[in-house]
Amino acid sequence: LQEKKAKTELFVERAQTADLDNEIRLKQQEYQREVQIGQQALLEKEQELMEPIYNSLQELIIKVGESEDFDIILEKRLITLYVKKDYDLTQQLIGLMNEGSE
Repeated sequence: LQEKKAKTELFVERAQTADLDNEIRLKQQEYQREVQIGQQALLEKEQELMEPIYNSLQELIIKVGESEDFDIILEKRLITLYVKKDYDLTQQLIGLMNEGSE
């Protein structure tokens, strides 16, 4: 459309190029809406697919926490100044999740 507008500007009146400007703007807005709709659909699908995994992981964390008598289990992404490697349950939980998926 922009190429068409550039060529048209040479031979037609400004009213017609204004129409092309408007058409270009509308097409861009439509495209942006479609992209947003697609991104929202992807986000919803990701949440739908990840929810059972998060729920299983939460159950495993509770199970490990209770069976090994932990007082607290923190998410690694939280700011932690120091933690003994013995307290990192990541690999243990990954192993348990993998066992559960077999």
